[in-house]
Amino acid sequence: MRVYLVRHGQSIAHDTGKRQSPDSPLSEKGIAQALSLARKIKKWDVSFDKVFSSDLARAKQTAEIIAKGLNCPVEIFAGIHEKEQNPDLYGLDTNSKLHEENVRAYEKHLKDLDYKFLGKGESVREVTSRAMKFRDHLLASHLGQDVLVVSHGIFIRSFIVSCILGDNYDDSSFAQAYAGLDIGNTGVSLLEFGEKSKSWKLNYLNN
Repeated sequence: MRVYLVRHGQSIAHDTGKRQSPDSPLSEKGIAQALSLARKIKKWDVSFDKVFSSDLARAKQTAEIIAKGLNCPVEIFAGIHEKEQNPDLYGLDTNSKLHEENVRAYEKHLKDLDYKFLGKGESVREVTSRAMKFRDHLLASHLGQDVLVVSHGIFIRSFIVSCILGDNYDDSSFAQAYAGLDIGNTGVSLLEFGEKSKSWKLNYLNN
């Protein structure tokens, strides 16, 4: 099984200096990024068996643009959405005091997988729990297939690390691997599961 992980295109919120909200749509640049990726993927020698998308607007738009070129329907899959932030952060200007406080706190707690800004939203461990459930669904239902997944930066990073390290990870190793991954808008990463070896391999990151 090959799992192609795609981060959504750039959003209007990003373009206007605001933090993204669940309903943040793609900007013109984001649409252009998705169209460019769609043309690129169409040239690959891959016949996708499934296209999954997060239910958030920017991911759905990206997935629909890509899938149209592949003539493949998009399935919205619950649980592969972005990390749920403290609700007070959504839509904030990125030069606001609360945003800056969040950035400082995030950097301070990089190794704490259970950290939540001011105690609200999701922790990285909770995102990873969702990622593991999705991984297990793929293993149960899509072995031997080529699957395209359109999601978000934090979810994709958590998914990759959970596949490579497995369920019995130690927090230090997970945090180090997670911090070392950087996923750009419409970046593609490829994970492959070997049915004989029963293990995952990261073929490329953010291509």
